[in-house]
Amino acid sequence: MFLGEGHEQKINNGNTHCATNNIYHTDNQSVCYPFKNMKKTKKTVGKNKVKTAHYVIGLIVIIAIVSIASISFPKGDGPEEKELLAKCLTEKGYKLAGTSWCGHCKNQRDMFGEALQFIDYHDCDDEAEWCQEMGVKAYPTWISPLGTATAGVKDFDLLRQISECR
Repeated sequence: MFLGEGHEQKINNGNTHCATNNIYHTDNQSVCYPFKNMKKTKKTVGKNKVKTAHYVIGLIVIIAIVSIASISFPKGDGPEEKELLAKCLTEKGYKLAGTSWCGHCKNQRDMFGEALQFIDYHDCDDEAEWCQEMGVKAYPTWISPLGTATAGVKDFDLLRQISECR
C-alpha cells in the first residue's frame, strides 16, 4: 500500500507499524491512514453502518408504499373505461395480434378483461396468413391503422397516447 512521502508501513509478525500515529486497530487488523484526519474509530464506523442501514430500510419502505399505492389506486381503468378504450381503438383501426399459448398475449388480453370482445383481436395460430401479411414477428403485436406493427404488451396510458383515444 502506498502511504505517501514520509510514511512507512512494515509488517512484522502480523503487526503493522506506521511512521505516524494514524493507526486504526480492529479485530487483529491494523490499518495505516497516511493523511491526517483519516483516522477512524470503532464508534464512527458503527454509526456509519447504522446510518446506511436506516437509509436502505427507509428507501425500501418508500418503494413499497409507492408500489402498493399504484396497485391499489388504478388510474380510472375500470370496466367502463376499458370498454370505451377498446371500442375507440377498434373504431380507429387498431388491431391486436397474438396467440393462445403466449403468456404476454394473455397478460395483454387480461388487461382488457370483458372489454376484449370490443378489440379487433386476431389469433395468429388460426390466422397465420393474416399475421404474416401484417408483419407480425412477435406476440403480442399491435397494428396501427397505417399498418405499422409494434410488438409487446402496451399499458392503457400508452395505448391512449398513440391512438389519441381518451
